Formats: sequence, C-alpha cells, structure tokens
Amino acid sequence: MPGATLTTQLGYANWQRVGFPQVRAAGHIDGTEYYSWGTSPEPFAAAPDGVIHRLTFAEWEASGFQPAESNPNEGFQKFSWSGSIARMDGTAAGEGCSVSFAEWQKEDFPSPQVVRRFPNDEFCMYAQSPDIYYFGPSASGAISYSQWRAAGSPPPTRCVS
Repeated sequence: MPGATLTTQLGYANWQRVGFPQVRAAGHIDGTEYYSWGTSPEPFAAAPDGVIHRLTFAEWEASGFQPAESNPNEGFQKFSWSGSIARMDGTAAGEGCSVSFAEWQKEDFPSPQVVRRFPNDEFCMYAQSPDIYYFGPSASGAISYSQWRAAGSPPPTRCVS
C-alpha cells in the first residue's frame, strides 16, 4: 500500500538481510508508554522493548503530543551540596535511595530536582565529637561544615549509637 509504514524492531543481521532499508524516526510506536516524573516536566517514552528515552520537544511533537502519565510523588532528586542522585519513590515522605550512574543512564538521565534536604532526614552529632553526620535516602555519614551550611544549617540532634 503506497505511503504505508511498517514498524518493527530489527537486529543488525535482519536489517542487513532485508537490504538495509532506510531508517527514519517514528512519531509513535504502538505499545509505547509516555510518562513524566513529579520532579521534572520532561516527557519520557518507554518502548515496548523496555528502552527508555527522554523526548525532545520535536520528538514529542512527532508523537502527536501523546499524553504523558504523571508520577507526581516520584522522581529523581539531588542535593545542592552533594553529587549523589536519589531515585525517590515517595518525595513527600523522603522515601528513596541513591542510584548508580548505570541506573540513572537506564532511565535516560532524567534531570534531578535540586533540593537542600529530604523530608525525614537527620543531621546529628555523636557525644564528644565535633563532626556532623547526615542520614537520609541518598547518603549517610560525616559531612563537611560547608555541606551542612549548604543544607541550611539545621540544628543537629544527638546521634544514637
């Protein structure tokens, strides 16, 4: 049928076998899920094969501006004073954990929301020690004075051993 487009996933060997037909960007592939994180308005597409892609405006436009499901209480966040990125499953409650570069890459590098603190995190000091410790979803351990100041200088509690 003239003008018809066939969309199918091919590995290199099959693409070679059918004569290397020209590849073009598809606006939309059936089975693709569109979504956005609560921490950023960026649209993402999860293809049927599991590959996740952050869409440019032009790509989203080519899809016909497919509606993106919002995940309002989920996303990626990072401290203004530390480089670690957290995948948050509950931003309102501070529930999440730090992610590795590979995990962040698999999600196609969603822009993390920059925060000073997480809900329910803790800054504390052990008796007889001048060091301040941080305990939260993306990091745990001693922090520097400048990191504590960048977090807003929250009054530390006494650490429980």
